[in-house]
Amino acid sequence: MNKKQLITKTSEVTGHSQVLIETIFNHMQAIIAEELAKEEKVSISGFGTFSAVKKEEKERENYFTKQKIVVAAKIEPKFKFSSVFKDELNKN
Repeated sequence: MNKKQLITKTSEVTGHSQVLIETIFNHMQAIIAEELAKEEKVSISGFGTFSAVKKEEKERENYFTKQKIVVAAKIEPKFKFSSVFKDELNKN
C-alpha cells in the first residue's frame, strides 16, 4: 500500500475527504520530522516510537580505489513498533 492508497482507504473508513486526510497526514509527517531534527522522540501510544540518532562525520576508504572519502554527518531516523501493535498484528 502506498501513500495515495492509504489516504483513499482512510477517507473511505472515516467518511472525511481525501484532501482533508492528505493535509493532516502531510502536517503530521512534517511535525514528526521537525521533532526528530531536534533529537526529540515522538511516541504514538499503541503504535510505536519515532526516534533519531545523530551520526557524526566520518572518514571512510573506497574499497576499490583506496581513496579516503568523508561521509557527512547526518540524522538517521528510526521507528520501533509498540508491543501492543505487534500483539494486535499477530492475533490472527
